[in-house]
Amino acid sequence: MEHSDGEIAAVQRRLPACEDRLSALPADILIHILLKLHDAAAAARTSILSRHWRRLWALLPELCFHFHPATGRQGIRAALESLEAPVLRRLAVQVIGVTPDSVAAWLPVAAARLSGDLQLTNENATAIRLDLGYLALAVPPLSVFARLTDLYLACVDLRGPCLLGDAVSSPRCPALRKLTVHSALGLANFAIRSDSLLEIELKDLHPEGEGALGLGSFTILSKSLLQVQLMNLLGMQQLTVFAPALQVLN
Repeated sequence: MEHSDGEIAAVQRRLPACEDRLSALPADILIHILLKLHDAAAAARTSILSRHWRRLWALLPELCFHFHPATGRQGIRAALESLEAPVLRRLAVQVIGVTPDSVAAWLPVAAARLSGDLQLTNENATAIRLDLGYLALAVPPLSVFARLTDLYLACVDLRGPCLLGDAVSSPRCPALRKLTVHSALGLANFAIRSDSLLEIELKDLHPEGEGALGLGSFTILSKSLLQVQLMNLLGMQQLTVFAPALQVLN
């Protein structure tokens, strides 16, 4: 059936205008929706939807960056500097093969803004050194660091759900040779089972929370371990070391 231009125009006038009901929702609900993306880049791309969405991503209290070129030194730093959220409670960064300089470009900005957890995953790293000024650090629960040989953590507030001992044991760090943890909070219990570890140094460790009575049990099982240094482990209740090749225990 054919219609004249006048008839088509008349029908169009009778049709209701398309409503953007999603944008009409309160900002806190929209922010909650963006958080469900678990991807800061994807959240930022919603800015093109309308003027209402343009700066919503900058109000996110959590930012997650995945394996993507945008997770280079400028991408993360620019996002952190543009953030307008009153509190950044979580920053999760997953990268592959980055250089220390690229991480150093944004980590100081993160330290100044972050009041919650930092999760940094670089699965191709051979050495990781973090001195965070007691910034909270969430240990990745699933990642495998197949090439990591040297891990140094200083002035960190360790958070769950994953325990540090599980993360650095052989199933997830099969090449780890040296582990150093200085001035850490939240390491109430520690158990490591490693077939590659040669040296471990734990110093100035404090239990979680100001009212905690002391550290719990520490268990170190390693057939290859040569040197163990333990200093100022406040109120440690039990220490178990099984290391047949051990040469130095301080």
